[in-house]
Amino acid sequence: MISSRFLLCALLCLPALGGCEQQPGSASGSGPDVAGIDVMDGDEVLAELQSGSLGPLRFDYDQEALTLIEMPIMFPIGPQQQAWGAKLVPADRADLLGQQGCIYGDPPRRRTCNARDEGGLVMSLLERPIQDYREDFIQAGLGAELMPARLDGSVGFAYRRTRLGRHSLYRFIPVGERTLMVAEQELVTDNRVAQAAIAATIRSLAKALPGARH
Repeated sequence: MISSRFLLCALLCLPALGGCEQQPGSASGSGPDVAGIDVMDGDEVLAELQSGSLGPLRFDYDQEALTLIEMPIMFPIGPQQQAWGAKLVPADRADLLGQQGCIYGDPPRRRTCNARDEGGLVMSLLERPIQDYREDFIQAGLGAELMPARLDGSVGFAYRRTRLGRHSLYRFIPVGERTLMVAEQELVTDNRVAQAAIAATIRSLAKALPGARH
């Protein structure tokens, strides 16, 4: 089970059942045709690191900059496929969850502040092999939109999506017979501290993958 500093609240997570489709700021990628993260030496040391886990995979996050919320995560396309996972939301935005007056959408409109529509980092260790999920995209007519992706030494595929005027980058990475789904979602506000903290979390997760370059 993933540890959470602040909240595991059904009321706040229920709006997230439709999935999480955004990326923080701009999705990290190595170019127009490849989406990847290399683990590099000399990463910044974050003062308030907290550990979390996705099954056997461990990751770190800056609990001053980000709030970890355990919640149901939806596959980004096709039939309603739900898995348990986690979302890291900028701490200042997490403080607003459940309140009225957040502005989401395109065109923008006021709604109850909720985890689904906030930007952040979504992580889930899916049950099936990566080829099954690739086939889901192909069956949906989206095979041509997939691109190579990697997290450190692990290679999979990525898919970009726009929802409510905000962008997402989904990466699918093999973990044995399961698949790690990592979705970077554009933040509602331009929070550079949260963006940097999300990037650091992705690097820490990449180091935990089988075959990672240490």
